[in-house]
Amino acid sequence: MLNLVKKLFKSGRIYLDTASATPLDHRVWKKMAPYLGISIFGLPRGERSDLYWGNPASLHSWGVEADKAVKGARAKVAKFLLSQPDEIYFTSGGTESLNWAIFGVASLFAEPKHLVVSAIEHEAVIEPCLELERQGWKLTFVSPTKAGLISPEAIKKALTTETVLVIVMMANNEIGTIQPIRDIAKVLRHHRKQTGKEWPYFLTDACQAPRSLELNVLPLGVDLLALNGSKIYGPKGIGALYVRRGLKIKPLLFGGGQEFGQRSGTSNVAGIVGLAHALEICANERESEMARLTKLRYRLAEELKKLLPDVIINGDLSLRLPSNLHISIPGLIGEQLVIELSARGVACSAGSACSALGNQGSRTLRAIGLSPIVAESSLRFSLDRRTTAKDLAYTTKTLAEIVKKLRANKF
Repeated sequence: MLNLVKKLFKSGRIYLDTASATPLDHRVWKKMAPYLGISIFGLPRGERSDLYWGNPASLHSWGVEADKAVKGARAKVAKFLLSQPDEIYFTSGGTESLNWAIFGVASLFAEPKHLVVSAIEHEAVIEPCLELERQGWKLTFVSPTKAGLISPEAIKKALTTETVLVIVMMANNEIGTIQPIRDIAKVLRHHRKQTGKEWPYFLTDACQAPRSLELNVLPLGVDLLALNGSKIYGPKGIGALYVRRGLKIKPLLFGGGQEFGQRSGTSNVAGIVGLAHALEICANERESEMARLTKLRYRLAEELKKLLPDVIINGDLSLRLPSNLHISIPGLIGEQLVIELSARGVACSAGSACSALGNQGSRTLRAIGLSPIVAESSLRFSLDRRTTAKDLAYTTKTLAEIVKKLRANKF
C-alpha cells in the first residue's frame, strides 16, 4: 500500500497548482493509516494492535487510543502556533473555520455592529460577511495597493467605535501577497486602548501560509486564525481554528459536545492526526523550502519575461509566498491557456479554484485595479515540493509556444 502511495506521489506530470490543492504527503498518509483501520504493512487481518479506528468518545481501547491521538495532535498544532492546546479546535476545513469565526463573533452581540474586511479575502470570508450585511450589519471593504498589500493606515481609517471584527488574510491565495498582520494588530491594540473595549477582534485566514511563514499567534496579535489541511500536503476535509483563550465565541454546530463543547460531530481522528503531522513537516522543512522555491520562482519569472516580453507580473514580487507567481498575458484568455497547458502535462490555474466557480471574475484582481481584459488573461503558478528547474523550463517553453500559436490564429 505504501509503495503504491509513493508511486502515485511521484507522478510524472508537472503540477503547479498547490494553492488550489496539494497531494497527500506519503509521510502524512503513514501517520493517518492506523486511524483509518488500514495497516501500512498490508491489509489488516483480524484485530491488530496497530489499528485504532475507534471513536475517541468510546471507553474501549480503540476509543482510548483514538482519544490519545487527538490530544497529541492538538498539542502539535498548538506547538506550531505557539499557543495552548485548549485554544485549538478541529473543523472540517478552512471554510468552516472562517464561517465559525465570523458568525461566532457576530453572535456575541445583540445588535448588528460593524465589520472591517480586506477586499481580497477568500469567498469563505466574503460570503459570510455579505450575509451579515443582509442581516443589518455594516460592512467596510478595505482596498489593497496595486501590489496587493493592505495598509495598516487604511485599516485604521476604516475603524469606528462600532467595529467588532477586522479580517485580513495572512497571505493571498491568488497573487500570494503576504500582509503586514503584526502592524495591523498594533493599530487594533491602539484602537482598543482608546475606546476602552476588548474589541475589535482580529481574524486572519492563514490557510495558504504554513508552508512558508511562522505563525506564532502572540507576536502576530490575532484573536482567531484559520488553517486547512488541503493546502499543506495534508488530508482534505480537515482544518483548525485557533481561538484566543478568553474569547468565547458561540458554536456553529450543535450535537454531542465535542471539541470542548464548541464544535459537535464525531472527530475525524485520521484527518486530525494528518493535519498535525503535515504542520510538523512544514515547520521542519520551511527554511530550506523557502530558499529553494524563492530561487525557482525568480527563475520562472525571468524566463517568462525573456520568452514573453509583454507578460505582466501581478502582486508584490518580494512580499509574496515563495511558491506563488501570478501573471497576465494581455490579449489571451487565462482559462484557455490553462486547458492548453493541461493538454501538454502542466497543471496551473486561471485564478482561485473557488472564485473560478463563479462568473464575475476575480475579486482580488479587480481590487488591485486590473482591467477586465488583463484580469481575464491571468495565470497562477503555485510551485510544488517536487518542482524542479527542468519542470519550469518545460513550462515556460510550452507556454511560449501556446501563446505564439494562439496569437497567430487570431490574425
